[in-house]
Amino acid sequence: MNLALDLSFRAGPDGRTALAGRRVRHPFSVQAPLWDLPGRPLGARIFVQSMSGGIFEGERLGQRVAVQQGAELRVEVPAATVVHEMPNGGASEQRIELVAEAGSVLEFTPPPLILFPDSRLTQTIEVTADAGARLLVGDGFMMHDPGRTGRGFDWCVTTLGLARPDGRLVALDRSRASGTALAADTPGVAGGFLAQGSLLLVRPTSPALAKEWCREIQVLLEGPDVFGGASPLRQEAGLFVRLLARDGGALVQAQAGLVRLMRRMLHDETPVGAAAGSCCSPPSPGPR
Repeated sequence: MNLALDLSFRAGPDGRTALAGRRVRHPFSVQAPLWDLPGRPLGARIFVQSMSGGIFEGERLGQRVAVQQGAELRVEVPAATVVHEMPNGGASEQRIELVAEAGSVLEFTPPPLILFPDSRLTQTIEVTADAGARLLVGDGFMMHDPGRTGRGFDWCVTTLGLARPDGRLVALDRSRASGTALAADTPGVAGGFLAQGSLLLVRPTSPALAKEWCREIQVLLEGPDVFGGASPLRQEAGLFVRLLARDGGALVQAQAGLVRLMRRMLHDETPVGAAAGSCCSPPSPGPR
C-alpha cells in the first residue's frame, strides 16, 4: 500500500519539536506545525485534513506518523472521516502506522469514523513504540443513515496493535461489526449501543498505578448512554479502554472526557514503581 501521508518529527537543538520529513498526496492536506500546546512549550501539533470528503469504494489509504527520540507531537484531525456508501459490492481499506522512539510523545485521537449504509471498511492501526515512549491512540465508529432508509453499514473490521521495535507483540485488539447486528438490539451483543470506540495509553506504568488509573477511567464509563471498561496492559506497558455508546453524539462526548483524563495520565511523572490505590472492581457484565 502506497503511503498518502508520511510525516516524521524530531527534537531540534533547542529541544522544540520540528518537522523532519513530509510526504503528502491526495487526499490529505497538512498544515505547518504549531507550538501552542498548553503547558507543553517544546511540543508541536499538526492538523491533518482530507480533501476528498471521506473514504470511497475501492480506496486503499496508508498513513505513517513517526516521532524520533525526544520529540512530542499531537496530531489534530478537525473533522470526522465519512466512509461512503459502496453500491458496487466493493470495500475500502485504511492502514495507519504510528512509530515512537525512546523519550518521545505522540497523541493520535481522531474523531470516530462515520459509517454510511452499505459501507465496508478494513482499518488497521499499527503502533510501534519503544518501551520508553508515550502514546495516546484512539479510534471508533458511529452509524449514520442520511437518507433515513433504514439501512446500516455492511461491515467494519478494525485492528489495533502495539509492538516493540524488535517485533515483540504487546497488545492486539481485533473486532468485526455490522450495522445489522448492532441495530438488532440483541442483549449480550450490543444491547442498543450503536457506536464503539477504543483508547490506548502507552507508557511505562507500574501495575498498581495502572489499576488506579483504571478506577478513575471507570467513573467516566458508567452512565445511561455509555458502557465500557479499562484494563492494564501486560509488560507494564500502559492500559486499554473499550467503550460502547448509544449513538455518535454520546461516543464523541465520552471520548472527549476520556482524552482529557488520559492526557493527564500520559504526562504524569509519578515514578513507575510508586504505590497507588487499590484497583477498581471488574466492570459488571453487560453488552460487548
